[in-house]
Amino acid sequence: PASSEAATQGAKPAANPAGGAAARSTTPSRDPGRLIRDAAIAAGGQGKTVPKMPERPATAAPSARTAPPAKRPTAPAPQKSARAQQARSASAPAPAKRQSARGGVTLLPEKRINVEAIAIGSSTGGPQALFEVLRGLNGVRQPIFITQHMPATFTTILAEHITRLTGLKCQEAQNNMPIVGGQVYLAPGDYHMTVEGRGASRHLKLNQNPPENFCRPSVD
Repeated sequence: PASSEAATQGAKPAANPAGGAAARSTTPSRDPGRLIRDAAIAAGGQGKTVPKMPERPATAAPSARTAPPAKRPTAPAPQKSARAQQARSASAPAPAKRQSARGGVTLLPEKRINVEAIAIGSSTGGPQALFEVLRGLNGVRQPIFITQHMPATFTTILAEHITRLTGLKCQEAQNNMPIVGGQVYLAPGDYHMTVEGRGASRHLKLNQNPPENFCRPSVD
């Protein structure tokens, strides 16, 4: 733009048809340099140099070179061929299948053991545990033989407690006593208890052989 001196020598403000005043633009300018020049001219600053204000460079539109490249669509992952899938499935072990109870599963018959007798040995402090065990054996058909490490006279009392607390018939063993299934036989104090005979002819035998492991009666 020209200076204020050139403006006063060459150009004159156009007269306003209505009142002769200079016409002003109703739209304000965004350039601060032009606003300062217009204000100086309107205030009568002819002959003075108005400093030139630098204009802001116009923001350039992004060119095709500076614009960021458009993202390319991501290609889907290549699918494995049918042969590769078949080879992989053939190499991988198949999950184990559970057989249901109705799927032809045959259960082997339970192997039964022919139990001829039940023998229980207990040491000092064992009577309470002995009562608990015998309560669970109520109704068995086999004879039950008990050796409790206990001195004489106490075994007679123990036999009475077993009968009263467990419901099983318990007897203190006597020599040549016949054996009956479902009954309890307790070795008497100071005697070893053994069984002799077979089948229906089985019977008890008592002896006073030397103590075994310092005990008579002995569990061994």
